[in-house]
Amino acid sequence: LLPAGYSPAYAQEPKRLTKQISLPEAIASLMTDHGLRLVGSHLTLDLDNELARQIKDLPQAKKQLVSAERDRLAAEGEVEQIKQRIADLRMRHTMLSAQLANVSDVVSNNRIVGELNAIVGTIDALTEKQKRATDLAKASRGKCNEVREAFLQTLVQLSQKRDNAFRKWESLTADNAVVSAVDMAAIEIGQELVLKPSSTLLLADKQLSKYEESISTESILLEKQGGKFWCDVAINDMQLEKMIIDTNASILSLQKDLADRLGI
Repeated sequence: LLPAGYSPAYAQEPKRLTKQISLPEAIASLMTDHGLRLVGSHLTLDLDNELARQIKDLPQAKKQLVSAERDRLAAEGEVEQIKQRIADLRMRHTMLSAQLANVSDVVSNNRIVGELNAIVGTIDALTEKQKRATDLAKASRGKCNEVREAFLQTLVQLSQKRDNAFRKWESLTADNAVVSAVDMAAIEIGQELVLKPSSTLLLADKQLSKYEESISTESILLEKQGGKFWCDVAINDMQLEKMIIDTNASILSLQKDLADRLGI
């Protein structure tokens, strides 16, 4: 029997009511020690959630890389355009010089000499412009290399964290104490709990794999220094280093301190 005008909670509040479940301290403590969390009727790892949060920053990092590469291409394109313009003017200068040798009238002579002088002046101006454009292109390549290296390093770190998360789930399924705790937690909440990689980790893995695939299929940016070509190299997915590209090398050589840092 209810008093007149009484309205139950579910009628007063249109929002869905959820039951707050408190696991026994021993079970909750063991799961927390292993980084396990109960979210609704699903299990997740702290490592899964951390990985998912960090992957959210990848689109912005990728955007910065694309922008840096676009600036590099634009700067290098300007240098090539100036070089081509200078080459065309020099060819024109050669042709006019040949014509000048066969000219006998003063008017034609003055016209050709005037054009030759103008070409020389334009080439000088373009040469100065080329120097500035070359410096800008070099700076753009350096900036692009920095952004790319940072992006690749982030991918390497996230890849390691993802692999660690999957290994963690695998080790948990082999831990009898954890399996028993999860079984008891399932009884407490009255729902089945499955000890397997969370949907959060699976989604993070899918997203990360797309970025890894896009990097592995892109052309490799080479940097020329001292007559040698260099590129950023990830060794055993652990560390990025600048290395020389030598197509005639029959072996791969590493400095001892680098090999030691990589555990090789």
